[in-house]
Formats: sequence, structure tokens, C-alpha cells
Amino acid sequence: MVERKIKQVYEQFTACVEPFIADHVNSIYLINEPKDVRDSKLASDVSRETFLKLTVYVDNSLIAAELNAQRELIILKYRELFDLTIDEMIIKISRGAYRDNYPLRKKDTDEVKSNFHQLSPEEEADIEYKTANISDNDIRASFQRVLKATKEHPLKD
Repeated sequence: MVERKIKQVYEQFTACVEPFIADHVNSIYLINEPKDVRDSKLASDVSRETFLKLTVYVDNSLIAAELNAQRELIILKYRELFDLTIDEMIIKISRGAYRDNYPLRKKDTDEVKSNFHQLSPEEEADIEYKTANISDNDIRASFQRVLKATKEHPLKD
């Protein structure tokens, strides 16, 4: 259940920001906190008992500045797309080991697996034929590995 809620928060945030910004996000927290009647920001809305606080951790200050510039647009998108009223949005820069965590970034391993091409016997024979004239065994084996890797993992157009 917790994993489902985390995934939902990630998907909602991704829908509200540009992919470039989402790639630099280290963590997102959407917390429902009890309202304190002494809080002047929330005193005007007495109908709700809690308020939503969105905390976003990013990897550098340039992304934090861009996210800050888009703060009101993001809050409006949350209201429009998900009927959530974000009362407070906090943007922080990650420190230490947390800076290398990118939950919204697409995994490179998935891309590599999807581009993998299994060589046919004809393609392997073609590689053997092309490298047959190389006399040094180590160099020939090295060239064969390179040619196989190039055919198995083609570059995107």
C-alpha cells in the first residue's frame, strides 16, 4: 500500500512538471498535516482540517530555481488534474548520498535491454569472415567482440 502511494505521488508530480525537471528530482513528499488554527496562512480556510505540503528535493540549484519559478503553475496543475489543493510547496537541494537518487528518471538498463539484438548464425559467420585475415589471435578476438557488441546493441537513430 505504501509503495502504491509513493508511485501515485511520483506519477502526479511527473504529470505536473516538464520531463527535464523530473529527471533532476531526488525525492518528493506529499504530506497531509493537521491544521493549526494559529497559522495565519490557513486561518482563511476553516473548512479543511488538514493542509497539503509538497516537499521536493532536487540535485542542483538551477533546477531549484526553475522549479521555484514554476511553483504557482505546478500548484494549479495539481488542482486542475488531481483536485488537490497544495497549501505549501517547499523546494530543497539534496545533499550527500541522496543526491544520486533519481526515482523519476528512466533506467538506462531498460533501454539497453530493449535495444538488444540477438545475432543470427549468418551475422556471426559474417563477423568471422571479416576478421579472418587478422593474423594476431588477440587482436582478431578483440575485433570480433567489438563487431558483435556493435550489432547486438545498435545506436538509436
